Amino acid sequence: MIRGETLGPVRVTVDGAPPPAELLWRKHLALRVNLARSPKLRRTRAHLIGLLWPDKDEASARHSLNEALRVVRRATRDQIASDAEQVALHEGAVVLDVDLLTRKLASGSWEEAAGLVLGEFLEGFQLAGATDFETWLASERSEWRRQGTLALVRWAESLAGTGRVAESLAAAERAARLDPWSESAVRQVITALALAGEGTEAMARFEAFAARAGRELGTEPSRDLTLLAGRIKSRRLGGPSRPVPGADPLRRPPLVGRGAELAALLESWRRSRTAPRAEVAVVIGSQGSGRSRLLEEAARRVELDGAVVLQIRAVPADQVEPWNGLISLAAGLASAPGVAGSPPEAIAGLATAAPEWAERFPTASRERERWSVARAFTEVVKTVASERPVAVLVDDAHWLDEE
Repeated sequence: MIRGETLGPVRVTVDGAPPPAELLWRKHLALRVNLARSPKLRRTRAHLIGLLWPDKDEASARHSLNEALRVVRRATRDQIASDAEQVALHEGAVVLDVDLLTRKLASGSWEEAAGLVLGEFLEGFQLAGATDFETWLASERSEWRRQGTLALVRWAESLAGTGRVAESLAAAERAARLDPWSESAVRQVITALALAGEGTEAMARFEAFAARAGRELGTEPSRDLTLLAGRIKSRRLGGPSRPVPGADPLRRPPLVGRGAELAALLESWRRSRTAPRAEVAVVIGSQGSGRSRLLEEAARRVELDGAVVLQIRAVPADQVEPWNGLISLAAGLASAPGVAGSPPEAIAGLATAAPEWAERFPTASRERERWSVARAFTEVVKTVASERPVAVLVDDAHWLDEE
């Protein structure tokens, strides 16, 4: 069996051992790969001659094809059939990594799929004067660039979803190098940079991509990518509504040992977006077990996903201040998109209780009709959630006031 690694610099083995030198001759290699990528592993002799030996007369071209078939037949132990008209490989005679990549992608084995992608299809390979082969090769490269980028982006997303941000960035960078025009790759690069606290670098990457697209293609980034960049630029992602003493919302250490828990929280978030419906998740752990770090990581991710994030850490003093928990959470709602469309009674109720609301709506507290904090908060969340998803994260919830 001949095994060929084609996603990157070409590497060939025969039954696990190095191949004879003549098997690596360029046209012999091109013949094998083209046959292995052909429908039913079959081509006509006329097609192969026109593809690989267009510069030779018919007799010389047929002789060259026969010599190439002899080399392949010997290496595969007669696992190739030919007659006066056609040439066909037996199933399994030549195995390419692209076929394995297809299977790994179909099964969702992102890590294994990404591990196969080492570069362009037949990287650096060309056949001078074989125009039809070069056209075929360009088409194959385009397809496997797309598939390879997909594998790397999916693997990067999977890594980010379990808190392995540095590894996610590395995989996303590989995807962007493979296909510099892939928005999915660029999106994952700037997402990973933002999650790592490198918001300035994330914006630099986005702006470079946008400038290049405008200059070379005359296009602009998609709305989704532009919105993501805007979220990174405009906010300190994952920062709590009530600041946590000593915490730096932009610079956080890596999340260690909590990948499964982060994945569970993000799966809950995914379900709430898909249904859509409310989801509740409770994180239980002793002090120092990483609860706060886990919630911060979850907050950063859902905010990158476009959510309005309301995040506080409760403190013992909250237990003696009625409604203090909701009032603190409401602070993050005051500037949320669409909040001005809330019922006037709800705005008045929060403007009376929360300084941020009184500042945003200075005349609201003079309204004669105002709702309670609980009702006002509920109605405002409903209004905001009709435009964008809302995530509420409360750290040390056991210190919340009873109300």
